[in-house]
Amino acid sequence: MISATALKNSYVGTILKKAARPILPGWVDPGRQIVQGPHLRAMLARVTRDSRGVKTILNAGTGEGLYSDLLFEFADAKRILEIDIKFHGGQQARDARQQFVAASLTALPLPDKSLDLILCSEVLEHIEADELALRELARLSSPRGWLLISVPTPPAVFDPAHVREGYSLEDFSRLLRHHGFELIELRFCMYAFFRLFLRSYRKGVVPHAMVVGLSWLDRTIPLGKPMDLVVLARKMRG
Repeated sequence: MISATALKNSYVGTILKKAARPILPGWVDPGRQIVQGPHLRAMLARVTRDSRGVKTILNAGTGEGLYSDLLFEFADAKRILEIDIKFHGGQQARDARQQFVAASLTALPLPDKSLDLILCSEVLEHIEADELALRELARLSSPRGWLLISVPTPPAVFDPAHVREGYSLEDFSRLLRHHGFELIELRFCMYAFFRLFLRSYRKGVVPHAMVVGLSWLDRTIPLGKPMDLVVLARKMRG
């Protein structure tokens, strides 16, 4: 049995953590949710409007599940496949439809034409064989299946984990069409204030308050060239 003192200490500790959060080290993902999340949500809403039903969904390169909650909103979905090469077991499902698979996007253990929707956010720039990864996503897409994908676009802040800086709109559009996808909608995000945050983040610790503040500024006042491209595409028949 937990003592009253332990409960009180736990409660006080939680309060202190919440109070100190603005000055604690921040992380990139809350910023991404602020500037990129609304675009993904709007495009997924379009998928819902323009589809008769989305039964099987792939989160290609799930990472820490930043956008998994957006996929849970598809009420008709029967399976939500979370795939990441870094999975080692022990992932905790937040939805009964979730299934976790450790795999690379260049060799996905799924049957042809089995997916109605694929979300692939900030993954392709990490993969040397990017065309092979897109070929796999095309293979798995059902006829008229959806692909919602985001990639950095030059000039992007340097990231040592990337194998390329990003893709121009023209090059990425050609790449998607080459693999049988029709572009439905595209948007840009991550402008000067978000770039400032990322540069500061690469140099050292950035407080959570700075992450949130600069991200909201970026979303409200999009200055300069964007460094992120979000594309909603659909697999062409044939």
